[in-house]
Amino acid sequence: MIKASVCLALIALTAPSAFAQAPAPAAPPQPRVASVNSQPRVDVSSMARPIDMHDSVWIEDLTMLEVRDLIKAGKFVINGVPLAPIEKTIENGKKRIEFRTDATVAAIKKAMGK
Repeated sequence: MIKASVCLALIALTAPSAFAQAPAPAAPPQPRVASVNSQPRVDVSSMARPIDMHDSVWIEDLTMLEVRDLIKAGKFVINGVPLAPIEKTIENGKKRIEFRTDATVAAIKKAMGK
């Protein structure tokens, strides 16, 4: 009886390891790319637009070719402030930041009684 129970115990302990699966082989390493698209870049500065222009005030609704053509036509303007060329837009943004900073500091000084 003891021999039978010992044999059953050994079988019960070793059976799961006999049926265990071997680990899956490692996948070969994939080449690292900087973006999802691994195709070469395309110069769109002179590419013809394949479809008619979509009329929208939302930049999200436009293709990059439509945005390119609108910038060239000088249509990227908000409240009379042109958004292109980008250098001018950055310069205007810095001026706005300086103005807001100066106005905020002046208001804090005035509130503190200085």
